[in-house]
Amino acid sequence: MKGWVFSLGCAGGIIFLLAILPLGVGSGFPCTLIMATGIFILMKKNKKPLYMGKINAAWHKKHVMPANATFEQRVKWHLAHQKNCSCRPVPQKLAEEMKKKGIKLS
Repeated sequence: MKGWVFSLGCAGGIIFLLAILPLGVGSGFPCTLIMATGIFILMKKNKKPLYMGKINAAWHKKHVMPANATFEQRVKWHLAHQKNCSCRPVPQKLAEEMKKKGIKLS
């Protein structure tokens, strides 16, 4: 969920929750304050890329990661994935294992 619609919805939710805050326990205080804070955090996290770049759906359809893939299969898939799609980076744990074994990320 990205874009101005998400930001506008978050802003509206925060304004509403802060507007009913003075109603006290009848409006669910302190729950409204906690929810407004949660929406604010979601809004801030939305500013950072959430691993999703442009997806190459055709490549993904043809190249499905095998179930219970071995380390070698995962490395092969992710290296090919990097060359053909920019939807997300190599997972951090896998990248660390690859670095330990001297496998370079391109």
